[in-house]
Amino acid sequence: MWRVIGAVGSIFLGVAISIWQLNPGPTPPYDTWSISDEEALDVAEAILRYQIENEVSGRKAKKAQWLFMVFGDTPSDEFVARFQDFPQVIKSFGEVDPDGDIVLFMIKSARRFDDTTILAIGKVYGGDDSQDKPLIGLAGDEDLTGYRVEQNDGVWKVAAAITANTHP
Repeated sequence: MWRVIGAVGSIFLGVAISIWQLNPGPTPPYDTWSISDEEALDVAEAILRYQIENEVSGRKAKKAQWLFMVFGDTPSDEFVARFQDFPQVIKSFGEVDPDGDIVLFMIKSARRFDDTTILAIGKVYGGDDSQDKPLIGLAGDEDLTGYRVEQNDGVWKVAAAITANTHP
């Protein structure tokens, strides 16, 4: 009798482990086996600085509140402190003035290409005057921008940005 119970229990355990292996959970926003948390934040900073300097074109954006989403979450106070030279940066959704304009700077994911190159995906919403408000939930992957971020002398900088909708 105990052999039967043990056999049935083993079968259930095997099935449970197989199901868990097929569905291990959500994909992390960056490959944690090759990108440290510190590197991920340095790359995010490089991309956000690039977005601010090169992708914010409208007059409205220059006066708007700027909110960052870093790998699917609002950044820490320490990370936001890196952007003291941009007074429009706000720390969280709780600080958003509902009557003001908002520009959302987003870093979605990152993958290491080689020792000195990381490829990342991000987007700016509400950065030009043709967009009324950031359309966070409506933007598809075709609206995202790819960034090649390279490390030179210990500093991460965006080497190239490719917008998906610029190619046929």
